[in-house]
Amino acid sequence: MPGIMSLSPIHRRLSLPTGTETLRLREALSRRQAALALEDLFALWGYLPVETPLVDYFEVYRRLLPDESTRATYRTVDRAGEVLMVRPDTTMFVAKQLGIHLHDEELPLRVYYNEQILRHENEDDLSRNEYQQAGVELVGVQGSDGDAEVLLLLAEALKKIGAGNAVIHVGSHAVIDALIEAGMPPARERDICEALRLRDGERCLNALTAAGLDPEVLVPELFAIHACDPAAVGLRGSAKDSLPSQVADALEGLETVVRSVAALVPDVSFRIDPSEVGWHDYYTGIAFAAYTPDSDDAVARGGRYDDLLGLFGFTAPSVGFSLFARKIPAAPALVKPAARAVGTTVAERYADARSRRQKGEAVTL
Repeated sequence: MPGIMSLSPIHRRLSLPTGTETLRLREALSRRQAALALEDLFALWGYLPVETPLVDYFEVYRRLLPDESTRATYRTVDRAGEVLMVRPDTTMFVAKQLGIHLHDEELPLRVYYNEQILRHENEDDLSRNEYQQAGVELVGVQGSDGDAEVLLLLAEALKKIGAGNAVIHVGSHAVIDALIEAGMPPARERDICEALRLRDGERCLNALTAAGLDPEVLVPELFAIHACDPAAVGLRGSAKDSLPSQVADALEGLETVVRSVAALVPDVSFRIDPSEVGWHDYYTGIAFAAYTPDSDDAVARGGRYDDLLGLFGFTAPSVGFSLFARKIPAAPALVKPAARAVGTTVAERYADARSRRQKGEAVTL
């Protein structure tokens, strides 16, 4: 594909910048119906809507963005010379709002959002495009109760928009913390997380070796994916005995949480996946992603980030997820063609249309 600078001026005017898209007619209607269905579901669970600004000061979020994410942001300069960033991820913007304005007496707080985001993508790799984020944040509920609520809500949300065939992979940063307790230098944390994100066994082996841990024992367990069914083989027997006790305990804790949630929604598939550590460095507990057979990238991501709000002034345990509905094939739009109003004049047609619209019928003049 030619680069944008090599295109003719007319082609540049007619094309869209990478990282953006447009939806037409019934496709747009299908997506809107999915968005409304999600908002209705979130409201039924007691979540309240929140909206964030389209742009904010870049430096506020710079420390939260890895280099790759920083390069993907769209930035501009305001009239005062301040560098602004167009919203590339809703969770960070929500965290700032809540961190500034929340008080202890408002906890627990449940909020949802459904907003457009914008970030640059490579022209030859559009698989990670996430133009619309719908999601929830649960603030003020610690531990497994909060984790379970968000995972259960994600399962229902996926079914609501026709992605009930998704598989939810759940890992936990408790495993990374356990590696540090077992002797891994904290400076190696990012190397291990990156190796797990990329499912790069060789890189993980090298990082563990450099950290002074036994990769022959750890790598198979860190990359093992277990299904949540009665016949599944989890962390058992010799595998447990050969692991550092801290790591074995963390893996068993992860397994307990995932199996308890999976038992409540047997029609949704869960996987225990220690390599699922999320794509953001601010996660502190569980991290999870949902995948469908039709998508080559996650259609939802989330996890626990107990320290994130504290960066903006108010510390509170937090967990949530973002769902990228446009990565899921849209269901056919559930709409009937509008009827035509009856009458020979505009006034007659308007009166007829108004009467029929009051009964819920779509009518054109």
